[in-house]
Amino acid sequence: MCTRRCCRCCTWIDGRRWPILAPCLVVVPAHCVHGFHYATDTDGTVITAAQRPLEALLDALAPALRQQVLQPAVLPVDREGRHAEALVALGRDVERVVLS
Repeated sequence: MCTRRCCRCCTWIDGRRWPILAPCLVVVPAHCVHGFHYATDTDGTVITAAQRPLEALLDALAPALRQQVLQPAVLPVDREGRHAEALVALGRDVERVVLS
């Protein structure tokens, strides 16, 4: 998840260029060729999840979201929306666990 607004960031997924405007989630499904270019002041968290367990989890908890992890996408997150705070907290928690 990219959390700092930046217009000089982008990703390439299977040959398609996607601009990254924070806050957002970048979805890169399994087996997609991808790369990123970030400005030096970019801040965010990278979470890698195995495709099949993630799909199984979504099937059980949020079936409507399953299609979201099967297609490459850059998904904007509304800063004022109910998910933004939870996603930022998740990123902080992941960083804390990784760095401890």
